Amino acid sequence: MRSFVLIYLSLCLTPKLFAYSCLNTSTTSITPAECFKKHLANSAFATQQETQSFTYMDSNNKIQGVNSDLLVNNASESKLFTALLALRNYGADHQFETKIYIQGNKAHIEGSKDPSFDRKAIYRTIKKLQSVNPNISEITYDQNFYFIPESLDNPEYIFIYNDLDNDKIYCGPYRDNSASREFQLVLLERYFKTKDWNKTKTLKSFSYAPSSSQALEKYGQACAKIESKTIKEDYQAKFSGSIPSLRIASIKRTQHNPLFYSTDTTSFRELIIYKSQPLIKILRHSLSRSNNAVMDALLAGMGGKDFATQKLQTMMTLLKIKGLEDFVMNSASGIKEKWIRTTKNHQAKINSHVVFESIQNNTSTGRAMITILDAIQRYSGNFEGTLPWEAFINSFLPNHTLSQLIIPYKFMALNTKGDGTMRNVLNNSTYKESIVAKTGTLSGVKSLAGFINTKSGKTHFSIVLNYSPSKKATKSDAVNLINNFLQDFIKIQGGSDRVTFDQNLVKSSHSKVFTSFDSFEERTW
Repeated sequence: MRSFVLIYLSLCLTPKLFAYSCLNTSTTSITPAECFKKHLANSAFATQQETQSFTYMDSNNKIQGVNSDLLVNNASESKLFTALLALRNYGADHQFETKIYIQGNKAHIEGSKDPSFDRKAIYRTIKKLQSVNPNISEITYDQNFYFIPESLDNPEYIFIYNDLDNDKIYCGPYRDNSASREFQLVLLERYFKTKDWNKTKTLKSFSYAPSSSQALEKYGQACAKIESKTIKEDYQAKFSGSIPSLRIASIKRTQHNPLFYSTDTTSFRELIIYKSQPLIKILRHSLSRSNNAVMDALLAGMGGKDFATQKLQTMMTLLKIKGLEDFVMNSASGIKEKWIRTTKNHQAKINSHVVFESIQNNTSTGRAMITILDAIQRYSGNFEGTLPWEAFINSFLPNHTLSQLIIPYKFMALNTKGDGTMRNVLNNSTYKESIVAKTGTLSGVKSLAGFINTKSGKTHFSIVLNYSPSKKATKSDAVNLINNFLQDFIKIQGGSDRVTFDQNLVKSSHSKVFTSFDSFEERTW
């Protein structure tokens, strides 16, 4: 009897090992929307169904779903809006050029708002300057020069400043304001003055802190230092050979290139041009790894949220979307725009005080997200051509067959092991490499938007789940629901088909492989 009771209790207390399926209890046909509702009803979201959203485009090119017109926090799905704006503004093959003018012992940097100009880039610049003239004493730079040390190494934050004198750390999105300009100057002084590399610390990385949910609710997402090293140590980890030696006496920001007004007619004039990777590769790297830093800098360079709202409003109108009723874009990356100051105990690595400002998250309807996905897909099919934006906009309106469209795998991550943030989405032999999508994760939000390659064609979809521990729903519940529902969704669509995918593209998107620059030119001016 005792054994029976123990077995009974064990069965009752053991978590369910099977995953819910809307197809298990139904022998008749079921629509994807009906299936999604069943998944919600049989999950931790049963009492919060009105705040969850699922949208897809059917084989007749009609937008269907559950709560498709509900404004929801789309988290990092926002990066898809930014990517389309960048393509529209620059073109897929655009390369950002940073020009360095040298005359005598002076140099001027003319920026191009390159969002990928990181520590590797500044190290290459320093090495090149030394090879041209090791005795440069003065460097000036303009407002279009973005130096973002962590842009490719750490996607969480875009601008950092570690003030060791008063033991404070600042981090936040790049903005062209007085604070950003001041901190940019401090950073450049630290990196260009190579004689101080062995004693000057640079932050290696940030992580989210505080870690507890109570502190997170109180303070928001604050920046926390997890490691620091000297610039010399960081340089040696990336490059071999001797340490560069530049003795820069003066570094300052100017409105114009002062060398253009120089009366020196005897010194040789050298021009070094660094070119970034093409925009398409920068976007692929940033979207697959959900890089907040690059995307925030990209939008800042285009004109910020006002530019985004204006351009997206025009596009939404042409696409017969209601516009501002369907999206609100406050940041390029999807995270709250914030400026954070933390007082740090560097040795103990803890926060003692946090001050932050934040604004509302981005929001959009599922209908708007599907429209953006459709736009990206159509645009990606014209990379090799010369189709102007106006003609591209006009091409939205005629009907098309989804199965004839090209999945823009160049942009987002594939559900295969090791490819960016999609590595844990349906990564099994049955569905492997059938989904190309952008993930989204914030405190209380889990989302996924992209394309599924199925037997019945290529389908756009968007899922946004809002979870709250107080209502017995967690991030794990959201992840499980998305994975379980997608399996049913694929079955309803007739099964999955693999996407033809260049594995070299996966490898080249990783931070250890992706380089800041792929070429440079030398000439005179």
